[in-house]
Amino acid sequence: MLVSNLLSGSERIVHRYTSLAIVTAAFSFGMAAAATPAIGVALSEGTIVVNDAQTPGNATVFNGTTLQTQQASSQVRLKDGAQVRFDLDSRGTLFSDHVDLKQGTARISDYSANANGLSVRASGDSSASVTMKGKVVEVAASLATFRFSTRRESMSQICCPGGHWIFVLRMRVPRRLPP
Repeated sequence: MLVSNLLSGSERIVHRYTSLAIVTAAFSFGMAAAATPAIGVALSEGTIVVNDAQTPGNATVFNGTTLQTQQASSQVRLKDGAQVRFDLDSRGTLFSDHVDLKQGTARISDYSANANGLSVRASGDSSASVTMKGKVVEVAASLATFRFSTRRESMSQICCPGGHWIFVLRMRVPRRLPP
């Protein structure tokens, strides 16, 4: 017997609208997922954690994907040609134009990295390695030049290639006004 034959008139209407709502929600979710284009692919010899789910080998990367490496590094190739490599035990959130590094090391090429309030941009043929060690951010330029700035100050300085810099960004504590 069909479910509709077992239901009374008002129950059939509720069942019909509930079924319609479920189908509409599923269709809408599918359309939303299809409307979000991939920005690249992550490649790894081992297991990587993508949005808190372990994935062996490769994974498609979308805007806002969080990627974490454990025992193996991971190379991310973006559609526009930019690349970012996460070293062992690193974590960051990927976007089409930058990575927000949370821990570890990201080596960037024709891409930007934000780490503890510092923004580093390796453009053109340049590349840079950005490492977070607690509140300390280390930057090494391996080719050409890179630019850096903070949220409060736009330094936008171009540094010499082959250099190594260590940044310790201190938070300004507002002074307490006397009573």
